[in-house]
Amino acid sequence: MRWLLVLGSLSMALGCGSPSSLPGSGGQGGGDAPDASPGQKPMVVASVPPHGATNVYPFELYREGAATLRRKRVQVTFSEAMDTSAGAVPLAGPKGAARSIPAQWSADARTLLLEIGPPDAMDGGSLPLEYESSYTIDLRALSSVAGVPLDEAQPGLTEGQIGFTTAAQDGLLEHACGHTFEDPFAYVVATTTPDNAPAVGTTHKRYTLQLPAVDMGAVHAGHVSQNIPLAGSTDMFTYTLFLSADVSAQVTDATSGESIAVASLETPPVCELIRHARTAVLTEGREYLLRFETSDTSTFDLIFERDLVVP
Repeated sequence: MRWLLVLGSLSMALGCGSPSSLPGSGGQGGGDAPDASPGQKPMVVASVPPHGATNVYPFELYREGAATLRRKRVQVTFSEAMDTSAGAVPLAGPKGAARSIPAQWSADARTLLLEIGPPDAMDGGSLPLEYESSYTIDLRALSSVAGVPLDEAQPGLTEGQIGFTTAAQDGLLEHACGHTFEDPFAYVVATTTPDNAPAVGTTHKRYTLQLPAVDMGAVHAGHVSQNIPLAGSTDMFTYTLFLSADVSAQVTDATSGESIAVASLETPPVCELIRHARTAVLTEGREYLLRFETSDTSTFDLIFERDLVVP
């Protein structure tokens, strides 16, 4: 990736926590699965990540008490109720022998959740999965509640295994995710017009923005401002706006009125409060007006981070 910042201030350790409740049928991995005939081999109807996926981020950040921890969740949904006596599933990766990952089952025994923690619980810097690596989850030992083995030859699996590869490190995103858990926070009410728009320009800070209702409440839109500080070493930076919601963003130079190009950036689900991102090249010493609009929510979270220096 093009960002090489290191998320160094977080306390990284294996956190078991309370397992998240699983839906009775399918959950996020898929909808209700059809009942299978007696004796029919169970099949995988959905998985997150899917078999063959690439650029899977190797962990998600979450909070447990005062610690920020890493884990990777994998969810598999089956065509029928499974034998839940299978207490673990093998995970094979690029280093050493396969790891045994504890299995958690939904109430209807059709959804399997694997919460993969760091392989070394005593190593605060170890990752659940490595960057840019290949992994397989071996489901061949699983069978239905009736004792029928999994269909290993089904489409969508390779010999009863789910395979995927992980993404390269996105250091800026990891850094921004760290700010979703820690102070400083600020609550800002955007203005309906650019006049007296409140400032939200500080980097490394999480803002919760409240957008005014427009068009009889069908849309929420508002303005905020950002002053780019003088850095002294260059005159332009790429700024990334990390967002909790999919809002449109317009950036305008407050002095010249020039419209600044804004690009969308794909954002993997590394933390709960960052789901989208926008980027814009901004000049130091200038003030910019930002207009956000959405029909989905009246509030969202925003974090600014400065990225690469533009030559």
